[in-house]
Amino acid sequence: MSVRELVDTIVRLEWADFSQVQGIDGPAECQHRPDMFTAMRRSLLLTWSEELLESYLEDVRNAQATGRSLMSEKYAWMMESTDARAFEGLGPLLPTPSYETCERIERIFRFFLVWQAQANVMFPRMTAGGRPLLADDDRPGLTSFETYLRSELKIYSPRTVRIYEEYARTCWQNGVNLAVENLNNIARQYGYEDAFDAERRSS
Repeated sequence: MSVRELVDTIVRLEWADFSQVQGIDGPAECQHRPDMFTAMRRSLLLTWSEELLESYLEDVRNAQATGRSLMSEKYAWMMESTDARAFEGLGPLLPTPSYETCERIERIFRFFLVWQAQANVMFPRMTAGGRPLLADDDRPGLTSFETYLRSELKIYSPRTVRIYEEYARTCWQNGVNLAVENLNNIARQYGYEDAFDAERRSS
């Protein structure tokens, strides 16, 4: 498959999973917006390498084959920080990443913390309505960038986390900011040339 075919396949499978997630308070508003879900997930996944996409697609297909809902697990992990009481009954049901995988997740997060902080400064209008940066601001109904990213990484297989860490490190060494690349892709999904164009035209 080409990169775009990999992305389209992943997004289709993710939406089929995400649209069936049962929240404590019923379906979330975003579960009625496949257009928004598709735009956001495509923008993110298009920042990935082909190797990373292939590995994650295998994760998604393996989960589907064994009856796991990766999207449900991701949102359950978020509740560890946003709603600790509700998480008490969910935590024991979740597959727990190994120590090595948790260490890799921490290193990935450190790259993205810097990248996202830089993106927030560079594109204040584009990021104004986004998630708060750090988990200190988590609360029921509001999930920080930190908690969202950590929760997503926890649903990946050890192989995918390893590939992601290697890819993130390569991007860092080459001066590529993946948070900015994601914003560029989001802007293009909505008809702008890139994030700079979207920021300028939104003023």
